This record gives sequence, structure tokens and C-alpha cells, in this order.
Amino acid sequence: MEKEHSWDKEAERRIVRKYDIRILPLILILYTFSILDRINLGNARLYNLEEDLNLKSGEFGWCLSIFFFGYIIFEIPSNNFLKRARPSRWISRIMVSWGIISSCGAAVHNFGGLMSVRFFLGIAEAGFFPGVIYYFSFWYTRKEQATRIGFLFAISLLASGFSGILAYAISHMHNNLGLAAWQWIFLIEGIPSIVFGILTFFILPDFPETVSWLTEEEREIAIKRLEMEGTIASDTKFDRGQFLASFTDVNVLLYLVLYFTVLTPSVTLSMLLPTIISSLGFTNVTAQLLSTPPYVVAFFSTIAITHHSDKIMQRGIYIMTCATCCIVGFILLIVLNGAWVLYGCLVFIAICLYVCMPLCFAWISNNVRGSTKVATSTALVSAFGNIGGAVGGQFFRAEEAPRYQSSHIIFICLLALTVIISFTLRIRFKRENDRIARRASGLSKDLEKSEYGQLMQKMVL
Repeated sequence: MEKEHSWDKEAERRIVRKYDIRILPLILILYTFSILDRINLGNARLYNLEEDLNLKSGEFGWCLSIFFFGYIIFEIPSNNFLKRARPSRWISRIMVSWGIISSCGAAVHNFGGLMSVRFFLGIAEAGFFPGVIYYFSFWYTRKEQATRIGFLFAISLLASGFSGILAYAISHMHNNLGLAAWQWIFLIEGIPSIVFGILTFFILPDFPETVSWLTEEEREIAIKRLEMEGTIASDTKFDRGQFLASFTDVNVLLYLVLYFTVLTPSVTLSMLLPTIISSLGFTNVTAQLLSTPPYVVAFFSTIAITHHSDKIMQRGIYIMTCATCCIVGFILLIVLNGAWVLYGCLVFIAICLYVCMPLCFAWISNNVRGSTKVATSTALVSAFGNIGGAVGGQFFRAEEAPRYQSSHIIFICLLALTVIISFTLRIRFKRENDRIARRASGLSKDLEKSEYGQLMQKMVL
């Protein structure tokens, strides 16, 4: 039996609305620029980047992959430093760094220069995405996180979709000031990150305890509702035991593999969707424009599914269902013919595939306990998952076009593994919840509500 909260539910709803107005929109804007700077290489490719830089066969794929090497290495230290440096300062530093480096892409002249920019861009961006997931845990409870993480991924889908249209618009600046279209893409999409990075330093709230726009009553409720789940937002202490436990927890290790299986096809499609569509027989301009609709429909499916996931507090069943639908989609890409039919399959896959990522991270954030462990686990899962991004550049090679059969088969196998791991985690969590229920009868009724809430916090399935 769970103890009732002592605060007014309407006051709590008012607090969450304030978060959604003052924090969420800014984070969504920042993440939009992160996505644009990360995937603009795929758009630049359609505007003679390979020819101008004299890239040989396979070198473009390595330029995509090298980003993730720097990204993976620095994610864990970056995420653990976020609290100690204060989120406003650390996220600002990340944004200004990546904006400057991304803009430098306009100055490269050869394969080595592009590889260097992409590697250091990965280092600069490391920690931003897992840092934002961690940052949400300072403000939102477990039952609120999937919807907000869903918005984060949904806005990234819109950014990915409209990046093609933006790149097409920027391409009309070709030869202005002696710069090629692809150089303008790097330059124009990098500068806003610098500007908003500076603004972030001044306007991003750090913790509920430090903001002025909560009343004393609201601040007390904001802190208490997190304490009920074992979270103290402003706790900046580094717990070595929790840090090490992240590397030995079986559930975290399963999450590592789970996220890898969904991120690999997701990131690969994001990086190479214009190329895949172009290989179906569409012109480069048409392929650029057709890369938008899959992301738009995925935007709505992600918001709808993550919101319903929060409503019934279930994660695994949605991941399994969506992964199964994606398997069907990739099989259809292998057996069917016709450019528009295959394009329709890509849209269907997008509807089901991209929602798996926010559900994975909501699941991790829900079921990991301890501030340091949450920070380390989210960064660890993100880092390992992004190995999929590193190898993603090696899929959909030109010699496989237009069927890309081997890439589709690999994705089918990965998504089958997604279903198996999700099912395994659900079984483990059901058993853990049974143990928690048995433990309930032995707890003293005199326990503080926050202590009781932490001890009786069930695992989300």
C-alpha cells in the first residue's frame, strides 16, 4: 500500500506547467540545433561536397562514423560533470563549442580536414543528449519523463525532416562570396548554436531550489515530489559506489544492448535518408524534399505513443510492438518493388522506429536509482548505443543500391534482438516488483513518506 502525497495536486500541476513553459521550449530549441549540426553532412553531400573535396570510395562513410568516436569517449565524463559545473554553464559550453566547430566545416579542403572537424564535433557535442535526459530528472517525476523525452525526440525528427528543405534553401547561395552551397550549409547551421549557447548561460534554470519563479510552497512541493522517488536535484556529490555499480548492473547492461539495437537503424536512416530516397530513382532535389514527410509523421507518432506510455506507465510493450512493425517494414523493402511503394515502406518504418529511442531512455531514467548512477547509466547507454552511429556510416553503400538488401537484413536482426531484450527486462522487473510487494508488509508505518516512497518505488514495465 502506497502513502498518499500531502500536497495539493492542483499546485503540482501548476508547477509542471511552469516547467513546460520555462524549460521545455528552450531545451527543444537547443536540441534542434544539435540535430541540424550533426546531420548536415548528409545534406551537404547532395551539393557536390564529395567532388569538391575529392573524396574516394568509402571516405564519406568514415566522415559520418568518425563523429561518434569522439562522442562516445567523452559522454560519461561530460554527464557526470554537468551537475558540478551547473547545467546552465555546462550546456552553454557544449553548444558554443559545437557551433564553432560545425561552422569550421565550411573551411575544409580535403578528406583529412573534414575528418578532423567531424571528430572534434563529436567531442564537443558529447554529453549534450544524455545531459538533457539527466537534466529532466532534476525537474520531472518518472510518470512525466517519457512525454518530455518524447517531445525531445519528436522535435529532432522535425529538425531532421526540415533540414533537407533548409539545405535546399541555403543551396541557392551557391557561389555567394566564393563559397559553395555545402559550405554555406555548414556555416549558416552552425552560427545559431553559438548564439543560443551564450543565451543558455544566462537563461537556463539549474535546479528547482535555485529558481525565482517558484513560490516557497511550490519549491517545497517540487523538492518533495522528487525526494519521494529518491532524487535530490541539487545534490552535486559524486558517489563512487553508484558510478561503479552502473558498469555491473545487469539491467543497465541490457539497456546498453537494447539502445544499440534501436539507435543503429534510427541514426543510419537519419544520416542517409536523402541518399536512400535518391537511389530509388528520384532526383537529388526531389529526394531532399521527400526526406521530410517520414519525419513529420514520426513526429506525431512519437508524441502520441510516449504520452500514452506515461499515462499507463508502460515502456517495454510499446518498444516490442514498434520494433516488430519495423521488422515487417524492412522485410517489405526487400521483397517489394516500385519507387513509391518502397518510399511508403520507409514512411511506415519511420512511424514505428524513432519512438523506440525516447521510450528506451525514459525506461532507463525510470528504473535506475541514485543521482550519480542515473548520470553514469544514461551516458553509458548513450555512448554504447552510439557505436551504432559509428558503424551506421558503413551501411547503405553505393554498390548495394538501390535494394541495400544486406543492410535491411542486419536491421531486421537488430530489431528482433530489441524485442527479445525488452521482453527479458519486463520479466526481470516483474520479479523485482513481486519482491517489493512482499517487502511492503514488513515496513514500519512510522517511516517518513519520502523514505517510504523510495523503498516502495516499483520498477516500470
